[in-house]
Amino acid sequence: MNFLTSLPIFGIIGFIALGIAVIYVQWKLGTSKQNESAINSATESIKIYETQVKLLREELAAERQGRIDDRHALAQEMTALKLKLAYLEGANEQKDIKIKEFTEIFQGRSPEQEQFMAEMRIFAEGVAKYMESSAIYQKNSAIYQKDSAEIFSGMKVFMTQLNNKADTNQARNQEIDKQALSSID
Repeated sequence: MNFLTSLPIFGIIGFIALGIAVIYVQWKLGTSKQNESAINSATESIKIYETQVKLLREELAAERQGRIDDRHALAQEMTALKLKLAYLEGANEQKDIKIKEFTEIFQGRSPEQEQFMAEMRIFAEGVAKYMESSAIYQKNSAIYQKDSAEIFSGMKVFMTQLNNKADTNQARNQEIDKQALSSID
């Protein structure tokens, strides 16, 4: 209870004390009828002041309960807003991930294509190394032709895999294009 809300209560208590003091003084100074009349008047004043104190206490209690209820409502609203914010942040992160993924796909850098390009580099490096060492094999054409046939058969298998992956990537890109267009609509 702060000072300003308790000030009317202290004032009422002061009036009650003043009333009691007046009754006491009148009783000591005056006659019995006058004293009785003053006592009755003071008693009535005391009862009125007691009623006012009781009403003020009830008002203060109701106001305090209202403030408590407001605090609870604000706390619940704040919790709901925090949950909504967390949900929206998660949705925003998912959106950013999807945008990045679609951007990479539209730029021709799907994960499958990246893996295929890495395998192609490894194969090309192997062919280059083989070509460097093939000068030794050129001396003996039978060995060279045999090795060349193996390389070409390996290239045939590789090219078949390359075509299969290209078909798979093309089908995947078409599916992603359909999804992207349907999400835009």
